[in-house]
Amino acid sequence: MNKGSNPKNSNEFIEQQLNGRAVAMGEAFDSDILSFYGPLIGGVDDHIRGVIEDMRKGPHRRTLTVVVSHTPGTYLPFMFGR
Repeated sequence: MNKGSNPKNSNEFIEQQLNGRAVAMGEAFDSDILSFYGPLIGGVDDHIRGVIEDMRKGPHRRTLTVVVSHTPGTYLPFMFGR
């Protein structure tokens, strides 16, 4: 999806907003961003660990900021500059 494209539905709009905020966080922290929302069940933590390890092996390694949240009905105010 193009960054500047008009969303075709609410899912695309939300995806664009989340991607934009992840980019802003990456710039603010001068790091790569990995975000996960959901329960850590059924090997999900192993998958996340694998992704992190793969990122660390890459040629363009940077500091990694990880945000894991499982707090339904709330938001992380620091992500939105409030």
